[in-house]
Amino acid sequence: MNVEKGKLLDEIRRIAREKRLILPVLTGIVLFLFITLFFVQSEKGKGFISHLKFRFGLHDISSRAETLNSSIEAALDRWGAEKDISRKKHVKGKEVWNYSVREVTLPKDAVLSGIEKDLREAIHKAGGEIDNREQHDEPRFRVLTISAGIESVQTHLLILKKPLSPRVAILIDDLGRDSNIARSILEIDAPISLAILPGLPQSKSIAREASEKKRDVLVHLPMESHDREMMNKYKKVLRTEMPKDVLEKETEELLSLVPYSTGVNNHMGSKFTENREVMEVVLKKLKEKNLFFVDSRTTAQTVAYDLAKELHIKTGFRSVFLDNSRETEDIKAEILRLISLSKKNGSVIGIGHPDKHTISAIREMLPVFRENGVELVPVSELVN
Repeated sequence: MNVEKGKLLDEIRRIAREKRLILPVLTGIVLFLFITLFFVQSEKGKGFISHLKFRFGLHDISSRAETLNSSIEAALDRWGAEKDISRKKHVKGKEVWNYSVREVTLPKDAVLSGIEKDLREAIHKAGGEIDNREQHDEPRFRVLTISAGIESVQTHLLILKKPLSPRVAILIDDLGRDSNIARSILEIDAPISLAILPGLPQSKSIAREASEKKRDVLVHLPMESHDREMMNKYKKVLRTEMPKDVLEKETEELLSLVPYSTGVNNHMGSKFTENREVMEVVLKKLKEKNLFFVDSRTTAQTVAYDLAKELHIKTGFRSVFLDNSRETEDIKAEILRLISLSKKNGSVIGIGHPDKHTISAIREMLPVFRENGVELVPVSELVN
């Protein structure tokens, strides 16, 4: 009886020892599975696993990058692109690959959206992926930047540059008094932009009609001039002596008087645009309303364009006044100068006035723009 009791106690002790071992083992297994699952599912885990793959060379980035490179080269060759190539060796763990930068100049007749489509297909077919894409215009080029790579590793930066035709925008100032002259501008078969003075009898109706014709409408904002006599012609003018709160209120009110507007340029302003403090108040109001600004450059000392740039407001400036002389042949000569400047600088803005000679000269010169390969565009396309 005592022997059986002893055996039973020994068996109980054995089972208890095994249970004490089993519990820590089971706990360890559960903890291991939990940590593994966390790392697999989380970004940290992915980064950790990716790090291990680099450590042991399991990504095979080198050969995959070369395959991607060949696919990209073939796509660019199909478009006859001129390539400027730089390559830099990158090393991570046991992985070694070339980081390639290609600055590509496309033919003038290339379709940028077409080559982008070809490149996307070529990159995906080669097992790569695009991680960023940006597009912007420079004076002479439309630039598309694409970065691509393998397994979150950037291997290629493509800078595609398509030459732009020279571009000219013509902006007609001082509108708002006469609907007939505005209609004669809108009848011109070109995207002429209209700058409308606020508060004149026909300001709102001209703005509405221009908007219906898909033309750019700008507020022709009256600003203080050094010429006191000229200023006396207008009821409301933004003045340098105005306190900030008054200036903001007056700017807001004047802007509201020209509906459908997407931008602003200054009317007069030879004194106002020389003053950085007051120009900053007005430009910040334009930024708040998402309006671009064209500096009419009524003074050589203007700070308006540079300040707008500093404030990250889309902006441009007038290069040529078309009709300082109101003789048609003189205006045509200024239009020729505008065409010449566009070929030199890539894009320029000319400003004219609602005069029959100006309108006639623009209409007669339309074939000359085409013959010179110069594109007439809305002024909104030339602000940046």
